[in-house]
This record gives sequence, structure tokens and C-alpha cells, in this order.
Amino acid sequence: MNVGGKLITGAVTSALIGTTLLVGAGVSQADTVYEFRMSQFSYWVANICVKTDSDEVCTGKWGKGKSEVFKVKARNAAPWICTAYAVSGPTVESSVFSRDVYKECAFHGAPLASNYFDLVKP
Repeated sequence: MNVGGKLITGAVTSALIGTTLLVGAGVSQADTVYEFRMSQFSYWVANICVKTDSDEVCTGKWGKGKSEVFKVKARNAAPWICTAYAVSGPTVESSVFSRDVYKECAFHGAPLASNYFDLVKP
């Protein structure tokens, strides 16, 4: 093969690789926006968060008796996890769950309880 043929082959190969990279990059799954309720029933002031595969949304520091629905982005309905960061108290996590099954994390934070979170079905 002459030098001109090698240059053309190299250019075509580079163009094909570049096209493959562009097409491959455009195939990624888009985020879905879910509504998810977080509730605070603990006597500790706590920041409650829900974490997905692409987002983390937190309540901010809440006192007892507050509940609100948040918009949360995710590529998949599972695995999600809730975490509570209690002021002068424990940092605790829920078990891993699917948004298809559970629509709410309720933080109770009872000082002697082993289960700080209730995952609530609709």
C-alpha cells in the first residue's frame, strides 16, 4: 500500500471511531423525575436525604413533625437509600429499596430502636 492509501485508510478509521464514540455517548439513559416524600418524626433535628444513582436530595435541618414531597432524579427506580444526619444524634441509613415499591422515608430516630426509618408503601 502506498503512502496515500495509508493516509486515506487512517482517515477513514479515525472518522469511524469518532462516529462510534459520538453515537455511543448519545445512547445513555435519561433521568426520570420521581416524587418522593421524606418525613421527620424524630425528636432530633435532622437533615434527611435520599440518594439515587444520579441524584441526592436533602430536606435541610428539620425539627419533629415535618413532611414534604421532593422531586428526585434517577435513571433507575432502584437502588435508592435514605440517610438521616441528626444534629447531636446518630447518622443512620435505611435499607436499600426500590422507588417502585416505597414512596416515602419516615425518620423516627427512637433512641433505643434498631429501626430508625420506616419505608412507606403508597
